[in-house]
Amino acid sequence: MTGIHNYVKMPDSISNSATGGAVEERTWQNNESVMIVLRGFYDVLVVKGSDSFIYDDVDCTALTCTLDKASLTVKFPGITSVHTYVRKSDNVAGTATGTQVASQTYKTDQAVFADLPNGFYDVIVVKGSQTKLIDNVTVLGGWATVDKIVATLTVKFPALRVSIPTPR
Repeated sequence: MTGIHNYVKMPDSISNSATGGAVEERTWQNNESVMIVLRGFYDVLVVKGSDSFIYDDVDCTALTCTLDKASLTVKFPGITSVHTYVRKSDNVAGTATGTQVASQTYKTDQAVFADLPNGFYDVIVVKGSQTKLIDNVTVLGGWATVDKIVATLTVKFPALRVSIPTPR
């Protein structure tokens, strides 16, 4: 990843927020950023373009702390028996030919993938014979989410009349 901005902040005790006081920052970084901070807990804000990703309450009380994993939640509320596959992004719209890194099958409402390496992924959601591909999902920060992929289909038939054939 290129053009990444990293901001280390004091913890603000607010989930998915990094509004505490500034501690350290690195801008326009490529692939990784190394910062020296005092041992303690921090919120870390990572920015790529218009997207922001937050790691809350990062434990840097040991000699080193590395933020190289993230979690991904794929939401499909109201649907059961869903199979979800996560593949490394192949950077081609409409295809998912990268290496599969995770999968979950027969899930209801959502699939949660913990400890994925930070990066870009193609996500494939399968229900019956239907497949939905979500291209190039950024997985970075505490929780990445794929949502708004379901719709409610209503079929109305108020004037439908049932015709029963008369026996002959």
